[in-house]
Amino acid sequence: MSSKSAAKNKKKKSLSLPIPTKQNNFSSKPGTNTNFYKDYFASESLFWEAWIAAKEHKFDKALDKAAEYRTALEEMDDSKRLKYHIALLGHIAMSQGETRSAFELFKNASIDDPFFHYLTARAKDKSGDKEVAAKYFRRAANWNTDSLHYALIRQKALARKVMLTSTDAQ
Repeated sequence: MSSKSAAKNKKKKSLSLPIPTKQNNFSSKPGTNTNFYKDYFASESLFWEAWIAAKEHKFDKALDKAAEYRTALEEMDDSKRLKYHIALLGHIAMSQGETRSAFELFKNASIDDPFFHYLTARAKDKSGDKEVAAKYFRRAANWNTDSLHYALIRQKALARKVMLTSTDAQ
């Protein structure tokens, strides 16, 4: 048998993920939450629905969706993502103009991510604390890993960092 025919007969590796079955249910914990991915994406949609509602100044809807998001996380027993609920409340507070409570919520969420450092900086900047804002803008602007979140805020954080730094020099 030639090497060409042996290569043809070789089974190709599949790049697709296995289909969930009772034996392979993708659960976060063995034996529980058989619809983990379905629940995960459903909860993420609640997060973004609340985020958008806050941007549109529909605060009752934003708070309702945020509460649904928290409930979904609790039902999934996903305590690691509860910090995103806290950050979501910070975003809602920021959208309502409550910059001090927004800062506290972002800080308490303690998410080590450039997007959330940027939001924390904006909350401090809008409340007038330029020194602390500069620290968070610097942290966001000097992030050392490329990511979607970094791409969303990099230019804004750099510009604000430069503006605050040049103001401090005067």
